Amino acid sequence: MGTVLFLKKEFDFYRLIGIIFKVKIYINAHTLKRAKERGATKEEIEEVIKTGFPIKVRYGREGRAKIFNFNKERNGVYYEQKRVEVIFVKEEGSIMTVTVYVFYGKWEV
Repeated sequence: MGTVLFLKKEFDFYRLIGIIFKVKIYINAHTLKRAKERGATKEEIEEVIKTGFPIKVRYGREGRAKIFNFNKERNGVYYEQKRVEVIFVKEEGSIMTVTVYVFYGKWEV
């Protein structure tokens, strides 16, 4: 008989597609510039795309976000966490970033 695959109620579509099809993630120069200004790394951007939760965005784009432990000062203020949001488009089997936003504070996870 065939194999039955049971999925959780909410599964990570992008991670599944990335595993099956090896989707290439392109992080453009604008995103990297904003990441540096706002306090995110290239590795965090990739992790958000692969394992973050979907967020609502406009103009036919897609977005994902993830909350990271921070426990540091930024601009003289101590923050426990940071939320990194990545906006992107899917094009021909790849993902191209548009920009990244970073928010500092504390969120319920």
